[in-house]
Amino acid sequence: MLTPADAANTTISALLDNGRRLGLFPVYRTGTVFADAEAAGRAMVTLDNDTAPVPAFNYAGPLAASQRVITIMVPPHGLYILGAVNAS
Repeated sequence: MLTPADAANTTISALLDNGRRLGLFPVYRTGTVFADAEAAGRAMVTLDNDTAPVPAFNYAGPLAASQRVITIMVPPHGLYILGAVNAS
C-alpha cells in the first residue's frame, strides 16, 4: 500500500528530476584555464571530460593558463569561474 510519505517522496523526486532535466539548477564543474585571463572579463576554460574550451565569466581574479578552477553553470546565463582549485 502506498503511504502518504511514499507519495510525497515520489512527487518530490519527480520534480527534482524534471528541474535538472530542464536546467533549472546550477551545475558546479571543475576545469582548466585554456589561456591567461585577466582579473575581470571573459576567460576560456576546458571543463573536465570535455575537449573544447568554452568562454566563462571570470570572477576569480587573474588566472594563468593550465590553472585549475571551479565553475558554475547557471542556465541560461552562462558559465562563471568562482575560484581556483588548490592542487594540494
